[in-house]
Amino acid sequence: MRIITRNLFFIMLILGSKLGYITNLNAEELYPAYLIEIPNSIENVFIADIENAKLIQYSVVKNRPTKNQEYYMSVGTNGSGKLSQGDKKTPLGVYFITKKLDVSKLPLKYGAAAYPLDYPNAWDRYNNKTGYGIWLHGTDPNILKRPPFDTDGCLALPNREILSLSNSIFPMETPVIITKKMHWKSINEINLIRNELHEVLGAWKLSFESSESERFVSFYDTNVLMSSISEYSIIEDSSVIKKSIVIKNLTIIGDPLKSDIVLTRFNQKIRYNDIISAEKKRLYWQKQKDGWKIIATDLI
Repeated sequence: MRIITRNLFFIMLILGSKLGYITNLNAEELYPAYLIEIPNSIENVFIADIENAKLIQYSVVKNRPTKNQEYYMSVGTNGSGKLSQGDKKTPLGVYFITKKLDVSKLPLKYGAAAYPLDYPNAWDRYNNKTGYGIWLHGTDPNILKRPPFDTDGCLALPNREILSLSNSIFPMETPVIITKKMHWKSINEINLIRNELHEVLGAWKLSFESSESERFVSFYDTNVLMSSISEYSIIEDSSVIKKSIVIKNLTIIGDPLKSDIVLTRFNQKIRYNDIISAEKKRLYWQKQKDGWKIIATDLI
């Protein structure tokens, strides 16, 4: 009996170590759930993890995110989930840095650098969120360290750290994903969503090029005003004989608030008759019972 017990102990010990290895392996294979497809044109992605007061910098190569650095961060005095102007909350969502401001013309509280975000975006406006002036910026040089909840809604980093990011931030290209809590997915789960979005985006493109008006409309949620969609106007124009869309630099990012919502962002070139129209487009998709639907759209 003692021999059997001793052998059983060693077997369990070996199995436990192997299971531990598998657990660690699985943990290593989990990636931020939001980074579904990042093109080569985007060198860095920033995720603001409000729960842990960190701004995390990722680089993405062949859709494999690698964490580079993480920085201590302060956010809105009243936390996150901005809804209206003056609520001193930091918005949750997917945003892009729009430009770099000249801090010599700004109050000291914005520190050594300041980068506005494009809040409110089309999805925010769809949800009737208001407010403006949400920035990624430094801190007053006279303050040694700000508490985690201490801004009017902006993301604030220590001056030395935000200055170190100056070569990693590109206006209209660098995404900043603001989430209350980090969520993770395996590469297989991410690939599944990416493949679905490639398929539906390809079908959306084909319906335009084939002048399938009813099919094209079916990709949009009933709340979207079709008269505001330029592609629909071209389909409905009987003088247009031949048309095509070229999509480049496709970015696919999951919404940090709702797992069934995804942003696609891309450079779009439309040719019809003798006209060429080039623009940067955003389509917000939601997975509904009858498939992915466009719930909001805008141009950059």
